[in-house]
Amino acid sequence: ALCGHSLLVTRLRTKIEQEFDLTIPLKTLFESRRLSQIATHIDQSKTADDDFDDLTALMDELET
Repeated sequence: ALCGHSLLVTRLRTKIEQEFDLTIPLKTLFESRRLSQIATHIDQSKTADDDFDDLTALMDELET
């Protein structure tokens, strides 16, 4: 776990934001016991963002 390593967690969060273009809550990073949990959160966030983008595009298309 990353508990107690606030500088490390902050650096990890910055890297995630740069690599995946998403913001991950610091709480999520501190509570994650394994790297796989962080990866799952990233994957779920990206999927939700992609779904939202698809829905927004569909709504825009329907309005025109």
